[in-house]
Amino acid sequence: MSKVDYSLESRMNALLKRLGLDYAVLWQPDPDAKHDAMTFPEKKIIEIYVEDSDSAFNALIHEIMELRLKDFVGMHIGIENTLLTLLQQIAYRKKEEAIERIIEDMRAISEFEKRPTPIKGEVFNLSDASVSEE
Repeated sequence: MSKVDYSLESRMNALLKRLGLDYAVLWQPDPDAKHDAMTFPEKKIIEIYVEDSDSAFNALIHEIMELRLKDFVGMHIGIENTLLTLLQQIAYRKKEEAIERIIEDMRAISEFEKRPTPIKGEVFNLSDASVSEE
């Protein structure tokens, strides 16, 4: 395991302050870590796990970019959720309209089955279950 260069960690923290980001960097080299770095917004901490200093700095830059894009990504997710809700409402309304139409169809079919066989000259209208003369 590499020895932590605390001067680099100190410089990374100074960079965050200069950029106006209220976060602290903790450089904790861990070759078994699943990620190069992780940001914990609730703690205002960026943990960096890569071992060499160049990679550690690159990981910090990556996390800074993610922080800067956080609001945009959140807005994008908000738009997706709004669209999904709208599409669900449209689908629900279409389903309800289809059910009403099916009910009307079933009533017409039921009325048709109850009627005696039409006499010559009668026309049965399927759309409203009415009978008219030709």
